[in-house]
Amino acid sequence: MFTLPEKDSHLHGDIRRIHYEADLRQEQAGIFTVWLEDHTVGHALRRMLHRNPNVVFAGYRIPHPLEHKMIIRVQTRNKETPLSAMKIALRMLYEQSQKMAHVFDKAMTDFMKQNASMV
Repeated sequence: MFTLPEKDSHLHGDIRRIHYEADLRQEQAGIFTVWLEDHTVGHALRRMLHRNPNVVFAGYRIPHPLEHKMIIRVQTRNKETPLSAMKIALRMLYEQSQKMAHVFDKAMTDFMKQNASMV
């Protein structure tokens, strides 16, 4: 599904970063296991999932601080699957981070131009 780049194999040991399995206890629910991420990504993903009107529930937990994995549970309604909701949320998070990086770079350029004599 989603994997780290080959150059980072020392970090992930050639395992997939995100695993998905359907939650058999409830309809249209799924559990994602995400390795090598923490509360920063968990909270941001949960917020993006909540923006989708077809997402009924989205929550995450870190099982143990020394275990580098996060469990995200997603439940949807209508025809949307948890997998498609996660893909949409990841795309939205990527787009938002790109916009933020662009705004930051522009602000830094403007700052450097205004304060060129101080540097």
